[in-house]
Amino acid sequence: MQHLLDLVKRGLLTSTGDEGPFQYAPKAPGLDEIIRQLAIDYAERRVSVIELIYAKPSGSLQDFSDAFRLRKDPNHG
Repeated sequence: MQHLLDLVKRGLLTSTGDEGPFQYAPKAPGLDEIIRQLAIDYAERRVSVIELIYAKPSGSLQDFSDAFRLRKDPNHG
C-alpha cells in the first residue's frame, strides 16, 4: 500500500483516500507520454529495461542517456 501512496505523492496516481481506489493520472506535463514510451520499450526490450533499473549508478549523465539508446545509431555501425 505504501508504494501506491508514494506514487500518489509523486503525481502518477490519484486516490480518494489512503486506501484507494487508485487511478493512473500523471500530473506533470509530458509524463503520460514518457510512461507510454516506457511501456513500449519494456515490451520490446524487457531485459534492457530491467538491467537499467537494477544497474548501479555510474555517476555519468552520458552513461544514463546512453542506456536509453535502444536503436543502433546509424553513425556508429
